[in-house]
Amino acid sequence: MDDVAKSAGVERRTVFRHFATKEALFDAFWTFINEGMNAQTLPSTLDELVHAPIDTFQQFDKNQGVIRASIHTPAGYAMRMRRIAARRKAFKQCFDAAEMEPASENGKRAEALFHLLYSAGAWEILKDYAGLTGQEAGEAASWAMQVILKAAKPDAQ
Repeated sequence: MDDVAKSAGVERRTVFRHFATKEALFDAFWTFINEGMNAQTLPSTLDELVHAPIDTFQQFDKNQGVIRASIHTPAGYAMRMRRIAARRKAFKQCFDAAEMEPASENGKRAEALFHLLYSAGAWEILKDYAGLTGQEAGEAASWAMQVILKAAKPDAQ
């Protein structure tokens, strides 16, 4: 908090006046970053979820430093974990409305893989290992989600 206050040119107590804890500050910062990227972090429909990586991963390219910090620092990990319940709820609601049995093994697997595919970690791997741009990585993740949905439907067995 001292570094934040110093960078902002204010007293430490001023920071605490607005943010009671370091966690509250980080959460507000992450909300600010997501809003600035216009990221659809909590999609409300399966279609939104399937297409969200395309735009979001392009935004990750523009904000690489903070995205990589959110992946590789203890503070970033803690911040992501504080948001996991809302993310799981949003993804589950997307799958509940889909034309598949969300409680089935295939439904559970598909939902789990969507968490992987629509993540900063997926963006980073596709970017660093596969040499893709954010747009290409987003398109690949979206395509994989569509393939998984097709394979997971009961009539695809």
